[in-house]
Amino acid sequence: MAQQPPSLTDALCAVAAIWAERCEASLARLGRLVVNDTSFFTRFEKPGVSTTTATLEKFSAFLADAGNWPDGTVPQEAVDLAHRVGVTIREAQDHVL
Repeated sequence: MAQQPPSLTDALCAVAAIWAERCEASLARLGRLVVNDTSFFTRFEKPGVSTTTATLEKFSAFLADAGNWPDGTVPQEAVDLAHRVGVTIREAQDHVL
């Protein structure tokens, strides 16, 4: 039996953690950069919390854009998240910080 993929919010949190580690920044900084909300990721510590599709698209576009990674390399997890959310690489490249 195939294993279920993580929920979209779990996948977002995992990619966000990778970004924070590689950028030597906090999740609060990522939340501020993308949706101007420093407490965005802390809400996911409570069970049952979700987010909108539009917000998932914003984060996916940001995280799939090589310009938002210190070495310019987008990790596969971010590409996979963008694919699941429906964000194309072109949309990510057009994303302006």
